[in-house]
Amino acid sequence: MNILGFEISRKNRGGTNIVSPHGRNVGGRIAYPNKQGYLSNVNEGYNKNPIVAACVGLYMSTLNEPPLVALNDDGELQPSHPLTLLFKSPNTRMGQAQFWQMVWMYLGLSGNCYLKKVRGGLNQVVELYPYSDAFVAPKLDNNGWIYAYTFQSGTTVEEWPASNVIHLVSPLYRDALKAYMGLSPIDVAWDKIATYNELSATIYSLAASNAVPSGILTAPGDIPSQQVTLLEQQLEKRKDAQGKAKTKPLILGSGMQYNQMGLDAQKLQATELFKELETAICGAFRIGS
Repeated sequence: MNILGFEISRKNRGGTNIVSPHGRNVGGRIAYPNKQGYLSNVNEGYNKNPIVAACVGLYMSTLNEPPLVALNDDGELQPSHPLTLLFKSPNTRMGQAQFWQMVWMYLGLSGNCYLKKVRGGLNQVVELYPYSDAFVAPKLDNNGWIYAYTFQSGTTVEEWPASNVIHLVSPLYRDALKAYMGLSPIDVAWDKIATYNELSATIYSLAASNAVPSGILTAPGDIPSQQVTLLEQQLEKRKDAQGKAKTKPLILGSGMQYNQMGLDAQKLQATELFKELETAICGAFRIGS
């Protein structure tokens, strides 16, 4: 594919587009970028899950290392070829390494990356800018083929012809219902990621409560109001020197008993479960754990 001068003209053959509440058109067309879905992957996956962050970070730090260089028909390097120079300096805001870091971050987070071509006076491509699913979405004609892309950022909405966009799709997964779209490993391992996050939150809650799980206080008879107030004060969380929430020790009397409701870390078998979840998440990214 000659991305420097290749032109394809596709016309929209019309058709009624009905937008769903989630911003996607029914009937296979996409009207607006799936920003909410992208942000969900970022916030619940990348930002909250250290395994996801490590896998995406590994992509970003290693897959951008080999510089792209054009070859002639004999396999010889062409350091002065326009394509070589373009990838050496994709745009005025980033170099090749940073450019590919962003590309692989977007591919890891959503399975898609869109390279917007900026053309010069002779219609040659002079710059490339990477975008994510949060800002760009394909538009389909009535036959299900991409003829353009919608860019939306705030109040700005633009239509980019397909000839001005290089749509990079994840080499790992494709969306089975929309084969023109990639699928993120985060989507593939979503239940494992959510379980990992919930387990981490549970362990943190236990640590913040001096590893005491929630429970029920029982007493053989009526408890004086003063003693109830004292128990409430003991159960209130305080802050330690590091600002972390802690629970004061509970002192029981008058035949009262504390019955555990939740599971502690040992009963949760947290260590083994964490290992299983880490292996599954890394497996979705095709990275050995």
